[in-house]
Amino acid sequence: MKMALAQIPKDKKLSIILIEAFNFVRRITQIFFSTKATGSA
Repeated sequence: MKMALAQIPKDKKLSIILIEAFNFVRRITQIFFSTKATGSA
């Protein structure tokens, strides 16, 4: 039981990192496609 409770913060941190990484990648792809569409580097 103690170990399970100890794992919770790490999992929460990992999920936050995954969400942040997903948002970052999505932002980069949006910028990439928008610049590709306009033709400006």
